[in-house]
Amino acid sequence: GFRPAVGLYVQPPLPNWCFQRDPQIVIGPAVTFSAMASPARHLEALLARVLFRFHPDLAGTPVILDPLDTAHHGHLFTDPQLPRLEGGDLLLCSPRVLAVGLSERTNRTAVLHLARSLRRWKRERDEEAPDALLAVEIPRRRAYMHLDTLVTLADSDACLAYPPVIVGDGPERARVWEFNLRADEGEAVARDGFLEALRGHGVDLEPIPCGGADPLFQQREQWTDGANALAIAPGVILLYDRNARTADVLSARGFRVVAATDLLLGREEVDLERRERTCVLLPSHELARARGGPHCLSHPLLRDPV
Repeated sequence: GFRPAVGLYVQPPLPNWCFQRDPQIVIGPAVTFSAMASPARHLEALLARVLFRFHPDLAGTPVILDPLDTAHHGHLFTDPQLPRLEGGDLLLCSPRVLAVGLSERTNRTAVLHLARSLRRWKRERDEEAPDALLAVEIPRRRAYMHLDTLVTLADSDACLAYPPVIVGDGPERARVWEFNLRADEGEAVARDGFLEALRGHGVDLEPIPCGGADPLFQQREQWTDGANALAIAPGVILLYDRNARTADVLSARGFRVVAATDLLLGREEVDLERRERTCVLLPSHELARARGGPHCLSHPLLRDPV
């Protein structure tokens, strides 16, 4: 006779699929797919593949890397060597420089395959491909789930950063290695730090500390996504309104701080063409409990040149 499937659902729910940064990474005209670390999120990455294969606007997009397709790397892996790669760990710092986090969610196997695939992409599409990949090893803990919980770009010359990992010299400071993607092969080379490595490629970012100068508030507001901002234009960012100390330090660094409600009601305006530094504060309420900020909730498919 009929036996119901074990478990509550025939089709498991997708409570995390609002975090569109993670299932895929669009790099220029191409896409890299993710291999999610948590079984609860495996279906998100599979659905991303379906969209890029069958949606009329996305079908035919070149694929740089699909960690779950053995044709891309020629090996079958068994846990814990399976490639694990999530989009929150990959930052496009400039058209020429990418950064990938070695984190709780992205492992060394995936980073090595990403570097290999980017080198192949560089040989095939030189002008559209980055020159360097920075591997940034961050502490493996839930508070630092992805690299974008610790640093995101706020302007062409500034970033929001959690100082103990990105700026400081303490025990949590991230270790950084650089892959030269112009070379056909070669080991990654150790660098002094994340911001220092970026400066070597002409990307000079002023670190703006989330939570301000107080280490206690830095830790508190990193947990509520104070370093996780979405830049919708150079110098125009979206941030959760619960990060009051981060908003204060942004104001002190020349950002006009505007409530999203005032924008919606017409009491304030933001002109993206004026290049006026602006921080729009979004009502966050329970969103931060899910460990994801404005950067996590979005993923651009097309980017205008800066």
